[in-house]
Parts: sequence; structure tokens; C-alpha cells
Amino acid sequence: MWKKFWFLVCGNVCLSLVLFAQQGRVVGTVSESGATETIIGVNVMAEGENAGTNTDFEGDYVLGLNPGTYTITYSFLGFQTKAIEGVVVKSGEATQVDVTMEASQDILAAVVVTASARENTESAVLNMQRNSGVVMDGLSAQSIRRAGASTIASAVRSVPGVSVQGGKYVYVRGLGDRYSKSILNGMDIPGLDPDKNTVQMDIFPTNILENLIVIKSASADLPADFTGGVVNIVTKDIPSEKRIGVSLSAGFNPEMHLNNNYVSDPGSNTDFLGF
Repeated sequence: MWKKFWFLVCGNVCLSLVLFAQQGRVVGTVSESGATETIIGVNVMAEGENAGTNTDFEGDYVLGLNPGTYTITYSFLGFQTKAIEGVVVKSGEATQVDVTMEASQDILAAVVVTASARENTESAVLNMQRNSGVVMDGLSAQSIRRAGASTIASAVRSVPGVSVQGGKYVYVRGLGDRYSKSILNGMDIPGLDPDKNTVQMDIFPTNILENLIVIKSASADLPADFTGGVVNIVTKDIPSEKRIGVSLSAGFNPEMHLNNNYVSDPGSNTDFLGF
């Protein structure tokens, strides 16, 4: 049995060596016309054959083919497709074919890369403070998420020089409402209370917040009806796709929860009737 096994293995190896010796190769380098740089990832195909390869990081390629005459095509995004006809492949030999490709002006005119800086991290807010021409402090969405605040009113308490009155009105530097100003994305917004100059901060959830900037000195691009400071609420951009979010919060009152001595009304079966 072992003799049959070794006979099959040796037969397969010898057959593979014979087939490999019968094949030839097309080798070469693909470079850009008018430049010394080679092109990486060019598709090299033999027409009429199910054989192809790509150029490596040096722009070189090796394409194994059976002996014969072929038309080799070279294609790559942004370059004109080039075909080399009459490439003769001989058994056990390498045929050298070096190709230069020209950029296609009709297909690719320019490549534009756009990017926007993230402003919801602590490092982004620190960079804004460092490069700002006014005195300012701020909170990022990252720091607010770490603190676990659910509304802006509870999050802005950690900003130096800022206090919250009534759980919703923000005062800067301890001054009253008439000396503080609240804006949304750099624009004035009316509050729910016509007698107040600031907006109720408890109506804004923190999950829509990009950052919270508190400006403590005047500037030409800011409203002129403040002295203490301006609180700029910067919201997130409109998402490019649908998103679903779920949040969960809980509270604990040590005077009531898990306290057997808490005084309460035992109630009755007629409570739903109002007496």
C-alpha cells in the first residue's frame, strides 16, 4: 500500500514539473510615460486566456502562459488601456515586455479629497482654546459622555466660572441673567421665558451635542448684549444615514429607596375614584 502511495505522489510531482517546464513567462515593468515612477497594481491580462496578474510594489509583473502568440493588455484607473500584440511565448523561456502607460485626461481630470476636523474630543477643544483670540473654556462630547450628564444644564456645571440657577439658567462669572448670553451654533435663539436673556439649558439633551463653548471676553463676531459671557451650544452635523440610539438612566434616593421607615400612604381600592 505504501508503494502505491509513493508512486502516486511521485507521479503527481513529476507531472507538475513537466507542465511547469512546458509553460513560458511574460515578464516586465510598467511605468508612467514621461516619468521615472513605476505603476503599482496594473492589471495584466492575456486576451482569450483565463490568465492575468498585477504589478507589484516595484511595478514588475510575471505572467505564466502556455507557448504561443498572445495579445497582452495593460489597464489601470486613470491611465489609457494599452495592448501589446504579437507577444511570443516559448516553452521554459521568459519574454521581456516593458510597458509605459499614459495618463487619461478624459477619464480623470482631478482628485479632490475633503475632510473635516473632529471637534467632539477633548484635544479638539484644547486646540480651540490655544488658538482662540478670546478667553474661553469648553466641554467636548467626549468629556460629557464620560461624566454621564443627560442634559447641558447638568454638564455645564463643570466649566470654570459657570453656575446654573434653577437647574436650567446658566450664569457666567456669577453675574445675573442680563449679563449672560446663550447662542446655538453661533446664532441667537429665543428662550421660553421672555423675561430671561439666556436659554433654558435643560431642554437640550447631550446626545445631540458636539461641544459646548463658553466665551468670557468680547469679540467682533459675537453679540454685543452680554458682559459676563456667551455660551455657544454646538450641535452635531446632520447624519448621512439613518441611526437608531437607545439610552438608559436610573436614579436613587437614599431617603426613600430601600428604606423601610419611609412614611407613605397605604392607599385603598377606591383611590382611582378620587377619594
